[in-house]
Amino acid sequence: ARALPVAMLDEYAGTYARSETTALTLRRDGDHLVGERAGRPPQVMRAEANDVFFTPNRPRTRQIFTRAADGTVTGFVERREGEDLVWRKR
Repeated sequence: ARALPVAMLDEYAGTYARSETTALTLRRDGDHLVGERAGRPPQVMRAEANDVFFTPNRPRTRQIFTRAADGTVTGFVERREGEDLVWRKR
């Protein structure tokens, strides 16, 4: 894991959707992010690099954040063993 500035972690906070019924809320908790989905336990997300996160105990999954031309976070791609799931920031 790599430490990122609090201000950068705050840029990732918000609600993301993969579909109309599948949403994930990210919030900063100290030096890392926590992802929460309805009906599931919260999951810690740690930074591997700028815009790249991983969940401990899930070594083959990465969240790769995307940004608009102005630098704002627009969503992320969740890469799971070669399969990409696209999440868009609401």
